[in-house]
Amino acid sequence: MSTYEGALGEKRAWSSLDDYIGSIPELEIPDVRAVEEREKLRLKKGEWEKAQERIKERRDVVAVASYAVESVTSLAKKDLEVPEWRRGSYGMAWGRAVHKMLEIMGRGNGKDFKLDLLAKNVLVAEEMSLDKLGELVRLVEVIVGSEFWDRVKKAERTLFEVPFSILIDKEALPTILNGAVDLAFLESDGWVIADFKSDDVGTDLQSFVDYYTPQVQIYCRHWAEITQQPIKEAGLYFTSIHKWVKIL
Repeated sequence: MSTYEGALGEKRAWSSLDDYIGSIPELEIPDVRAVEEREKLRLKKGEWEKAQERIKERRDVVAVASYAVESVTSLAKKDLEVPEWRRGSYGMAWGRAVHKMLEIMGRGNGKDFKLDLLAKNVLVAEEMSLDKLGELVRLVEVIVGSEFWDRVKKAERTLFEVPFSILIDKEALPTILNGAVDLAFLESDGWVIADFKSDDVGTDLQSFVDYYTPQVQIYCRHWAEITQQPIKEAGLYFTSIHKWVKIL
C-alpha cells in the first residue's frame, strides 16, 4: 500500500484506509546505491556456439504444438473460396447488430420492448450510423411477427447464442473446436438449429445456401453429440429477405 506525503487529501487512492493503518509498520526501503560488482562470465572457444545449439534444440522441442484451436466458421470454410458477394452491403457490424437484437427479443420473450430505443443502443454499441435505425427496427418487427418466430415462442425450450467447445481429432493432433449456435429451440420431437444470416442476398439465394450449409452441418453434428438428443430440423434464416431455408 503506497502513501503520499503531499496534501492531496481525499483524492489519494488509499485515503479511506488511513484510520486503520496506524499500527502497520512501514516497509524498510533498501539502499540500492551500493551495487556489488558481478563476476565476469568467461567462455572458452566454442562454448557459445554449443550453448546456442542446445538452446535451439530445446526451442524446437517446445515449439511443437500439443493441441490446436479451431472455430466452426474457419473449419466450415477452410476449402471454400470467399465469394465477392460475401462482403454484404453493411458489413459485419450490421450482422452483429441484427444478431444482438434478435437475441434480446428472444431472451425477453413476452416483454414489451421499445424497439426504437433498443435498436439505437445496439447501433451505438456497434459504432454504426443511426441512419440505419428505421431499417433495423422494421427488420426485427417483421422477423418477430413471422411464422418462424411463432415456432420459437411456442418451443419447449429456447436458447440464443449458445457457445460451445468440444475436443475433435483425438487420434491425430487434439483440436478444440469453438463455436456459437445462433438459435436452438426444442420442439416435441427434437431440436431445431437455426443460423441467422444478414447478407444482402439479392437474387442469388442458392449460392448463399451452398456457402453456409457446411457451417450448419457442423453445428448439428456437435449439438447432437453434446446434448445426446435428436435434431429434427436445421437451416438458415436470411434476415434481408425474411426467409427460413431448411437444409436438414
